[in-house]
Amino acid sequence: DGKNFLEYCLSTDLQESDIVFGGEKKLRQAVREVVDIFHPKCIMICSTCPVGLIGDDIQAVAEWAGKEFSIKCLAFSCEGYKGVSQSGGHHIANNGLIRHIIGTGDGVVGKYAINILGEYNIGGDEWEIARILKRVGYEIVSTFTGDGSYEKIKNAHTASLNLVQCHRSINYIAEMMKDKYGIDWIKVNFIGLGAVCKSLRDMAKYFDDEDLTARTEAVIADELSQIEDDVDHY
Repeated sequence: DGKNFLEYCLSTDLQESDIVFGGEKKLRQAVREVVDIFHPKCIMICSTCPVGLIGDDIQAVAEWAGKEFSIKCLAFSCEGYKGVSQSGGHHIANNGLIRHIIGTGDGVVGKYAINILGEYNIGGDEWEIARILKRVGYEIVSTFTGDGSYEKIKNAHTASLNLVQCHRSINYIAEMMKDKYGIDWIKVNFIGLGAVCKSLRDMAKYFDDEDLTARTEAVIADELSQIEDDVDHY
């Protein structure tokens, strides 16, 4: 609950002494508290800038946690989120996901199962994208990583198609999934009315199904009709 979460945050905050002498002991305690309070199936440790400066071995802590609590625990040394436009940090995180999580699930999906890659739900975008895609008839297996979850990402390998939204941060993961699991990918853009319509039509073209194409056009027409007055006004 909120009270426990607040207590957890206060008890694990890095202080000046931790910066000087290291924070691994406090990190281990934080992991223990997370397990006790939230009982997670997976814990991910991401290093911040101070952690990178003081050199805490978060990989060792993750290995300890995995053995101590018999759960999946991953560590990402992505302090400052590295690289131009944070792309280096994305690469570190996504490489960890594809090595240790993707492909570990055994979910069953339908005919039009997709992943959305490079969508981080920063402004709630993923919720609106998902709403429209589900109207057409697509099943979203996972999103990398906005509104995502450990359980969903485990089953990402079962999708039929990957949609690449932010090309710079994740296109290489789409290529790795194609090589490893045979999943094709296409570039999409869900920003702007014209781009959304084109992306939906490109998806329908990939699956090459008359019913899906017809539903795509019907959804596009209906969605545009609902905002026609606003579009005309602006």
